[in-house]
Amino acid sequence: MFGRISYRPCYRTLLIVGLCLLPAACSNDDPAGPAPYDGPTFAEIWPAAVGHTWTFELVDRTHYDGSPTYENRGDVPDLPTMEDLRRDMSYALGGTVIEVNHGHWSLEVTADATVDPDTTLLSLETTVTPSAGYPSNPLGLTPGPTLQLTKDRVAVRREDDLVWVHLDGALTAGHEFATSLQWGFASTYDLTVRVWQTGSHAGRDTTYADCVETFYVFDMGVLESLDENGDSLGFFRASLWGTVVYAAGIGPVYCLERGYLGPGILVQREAVLVERAPDD
Repeated sequence: MFGRISYRPCYRTLLIVGLCLLPAACSNDDPAGPAPYDGPTFAEIWPAAVGHTWTFELVDRTHYDGSPTYENRGDVPDLPTMEDLRRDMSYALGGTVIEVNHGHWSLEVTADATVDPDTTLLSLETTVTPSAGYPSNPLGLTPGPTLQLTKDRVAVRREDDLVWVHLDGALTAGHEFATSLQWGFASTYDLTVRVWQTGSHAGRDTTYADCVETFYVFDMGVLESLDENGDSLGFFRASLWGTVVYAAGIGPVYCLERGYLGPGILVQREAVLVERAPDD
């Protein structure tokens, strides 16, 4: 049920073949055929222009949950399925609290660098206003420096590097895509995104209609942990996964992300839209 997306802030070990003899048999009104998609379009799902801003309230938590490291790289297990990772996000974040940071994070479209009429290129700048510590935004809301919008894609680029892909190909529930992201000369990471469901989303003060909810898994691969002397502490898999909700006519309105950025270091970052300007 799409309704309100709420989480208790954590981790548990991620043709019919034939001829249409009658006109009605080929109509979208045929009750036996698939229902037509009537959700938002790519042009509606993240409307952006120079001067537009989005401000989110951030809560950024870091816990130590004692997840093991492995002596050999080949012993590190694969990530759990998307279904398992999403299910586990409904449980409270476990382990020992290391730090909790709060604040507000704003995105602003500052320039339009579009040359090709089929691809809009917008420059975005971000501002963090901390209220406790210095919170980090979820990677699932990666905004720039350049937001790339086409008729069937919303992506982020940094010069020649593909940094993130928010949406690609279709906005129908069940649609999934995978891509490799290039961060610098040597870092290539794997991103998989699935449109989980469409419908309405109950935010803090309003209910957003015509939303698309995605679930993503960002796999940074198996890394080696080293101590201060450069000695190995074992291998672990660095990864992030989370939910993003996009509302037609507004853009992203919610994100909840979890993952491991170090051995046993479990992070959770939540972003809730609190203001958008202009408020269309």
